[in-house]
Amino acid sequence: MRILWFVNIPFPVVIKKIGLNLVCRGGWLTALAESISLHSHNVLGIVWASDDIDVLTKIERGDRIYYILPSRNAYRKSVPSAFESELKMSLEIINEFQPDIINVHGTENFYGLIANRTSVPVLITLQGIVNEIKNHYFGSMSLIDILKAPSIIKDYVRFLKRCSIEKEIFSRNKYFTGRTLCDESYVRSQRIDAEYYVLTELLRNEFDRKNWELKKVKRHTIYSTLTVRTYKGLDIIIQALGIVKNFFPDIVMRVSCELPDGGYGKYLSSLINTEKISNSIIFLGTLTAAEVVDELLKANVYVMPSFIENSPNNLLEALTVGVPCVASFTGGVQSMVHDEQNALLFPRGDFRVMALQIVRILMDDDLAIRLSEHAKKTSRLDHCPEKNVSKLIEIYNDVINKESQRHAHTCS
Repeated sequence: MRILWFVNIPFPVVIKKIGLNLVCRGGWLTALAESISLHSHNVLGIVWASDDIDVLTKIERGDRIYYILPSRNAYRKSVPSAFESELKMSLEIINEFQPDIINVHGTENFYGLIANRTSVPVLITLQGIVNEIKNHYFGSMSLIDILKAPSIIKDYVRFLKRCSIEKEIFSRNKYFTGRTLCDESYVRSQRIDAEYYVLTELLRNEFDRKNWELKKVKRHTIYSTLTVRTYKGLDIIIQALGIVKNFFPDIVMRVSCELPDGGYGKYLSSLINTEKISNSIIFLGTLTAAEVVDELLKANVYVMPSFIENSPNNLLEALTVGVPCVASFTGGVQSMVHDEQNALLFPRGDFRVMALQIVRILMDDDLAIRLSEHAKKTSRLDHCPEKNVSKLIEIYNDVINKESQRHAHTCS
């Protein structure tokens, strides 16, 4: 089968080719690509749009072909007509590669607009849904805090430009795959005739078969894998940490991001000073997968604080390794976590309940071990790599067959 992907993140080969100073994110996509290439002699093409190049660039590596598509408009324009040049180049790629199916990963970029421009079946894999994120974009920031940081307002306005593009993508496409009830409910609200397939996430290889053990952790250490966005809940962690410190003065919070510059950074710094936790929080910067594993194995508790998430990979990785987790009850988390069984939940944005749940784990080793064992068991059962890839190929074949039947019926 010839499979063409459109993706939001550059693969390592592409990063090296362009000379970008980036750590490859979305490692689960890299792992999935490797597995697909090994499955039944598939040929995989991968397209990524970049403003770092001026001409369409092709890189061939064995049975995998990468296309870097030049785009000045990605994430900057809000009308489909602004992407005419990108869509024409996408059609050139499709005509050259001759895919049996196109899989667009995510609705955040313009890629899904290709659906009504080609006869090749298109499947949309849902990631973050920007029209849901916009409703929680500012997290717990008050209006006064927002007005003090005009750069955040500018970022929000830029973010909103993605929303109309995403709505158009939902209107043009019929086939979707997702992982949570949140995914499916949004698809159904946008298109009643949509074909929706459930496909669990593929774990990065580094996280499979790694086992958290209480006797090996650094006591009173909390860890979280975060990107610095206003809706990711870093401010909630800071406020919760101020409470946890009253119980455990030696508490340490380790976060895999950097304290940002600008208005949001000033807001967070002010919170850190207010809570008097400057010596209790460590910003680690961007970590590799191996470094994240090391942090998970040493952590006493993992925290997922976001105001909105679809199916957070960072939480899945922590659950699979077996770190006792405290997570925000939001979005698709309810499809991943059973409260008091494989993790502890708190209401979105409620730093007081978050703090209590952290303290419960730190005070109760039996609870920590029970959560860990249940988390490892359920996550590894649901996210088996072999099962995941076989299911995806099955979905591809089903979409191809349905589109073939539809075209045959139309022609007759």
